[in-house]
Amino acid sequence: MNDALSFVTGPLFSFSIAVAMLGALRLVAIAIIDIARSMETSGDLKLPWKDILLETTSWMVPLGRIFATRRLFSVASLMFHVTLLVAIVLHQDHILMVKQAVGISWPHIDRYVIHVLTVVCILCVLVLISFRLFKNSGRALSDGMDYFLLLLILAALISGLVASKGINPFSHGTMLIIHALCGNAILVLIPFSRLGHFILYPVLWTASAIAWKFPAGGENGTGGTEIR
Repeated sequence: MNDALSFVTGPLFSFSIAVAMLGALRLVAIAIIDIARSMETSGDLKLPWKDILLETTSWMVPLGRIFATRRLFSVASLMFHVTLLVAIVLHQDHILMVKQAVGISWPHIDRYVIHVLTVVCILCVLVLISFRLFKNSGRALSDGMDYFLLLLILAALISGLVASKGINPFSHGTMLIIHALCGNAILVLIPFSRLGHFILYPVLWTASAIAWKFPAGGENGTGGTEIR
C-alpha cells in the first residue's frame, strides 16, 4: 500500500504534471502562432488591446451575464470553477507535492477552508451533471467526454474529502491512492480536453478575438477594427 501510494504521488505525479505543463505550453504556442498569422493576414498590426483585455476579463468573470439565462447552471458553473481552482492550487498537500516534483511552492490556506470549498464544489458538480442529464439544452451541448470529466472530478473531490475525515469506509491509504490517481488523470487530460480552458482561456480568447479582426479596409468598409 505504501509503495503504491509513494508511486502515484511521486513518479506518476511528476510524469502527469510534466504532461500537463508541456501540453499546455504546446497549446499556448499554437495560440500565439495563430495570433501572429491573424495579425499578418489582417495587414494591420494595430489591435485594440484594451478592448480585447476587457472582453476577455468579462468572460473570465461573467458577473454581468450570470443571471441572464439558466441562472442556477450559471451560478453553479462559476462556483465550480472558482472553488475547484482554489482547492487544487492552495491545498497544502498539493503544494508540497509540486515542491517535491519541480522545486517551487507558494502559500496555502487553512484545511477547514479547503474542506468547505470541496463540499461546495461537489454540490456544484452535481448541479452541472443534473443539468446535462435532465435538461434538453444541456443534453444537446454534452457528449461522453463532458460526463466523464465531471465524474472524474467528482471522484477526485469525494475521495480527497473522505480521506481527510475520520469517517472512512475504506482505508486511508486506499482513498488517497484513488484521489491521487484521479488527480493524475485530470492533469494528463488538461492539454487534450476541455480542462485546458482552466489555464489557457485568456490566451485562447485573445487569439479568437484577433482571428475575427477584419483586414484594414476590408469587408466592413470602414478600415477599422471589429471584435466579435
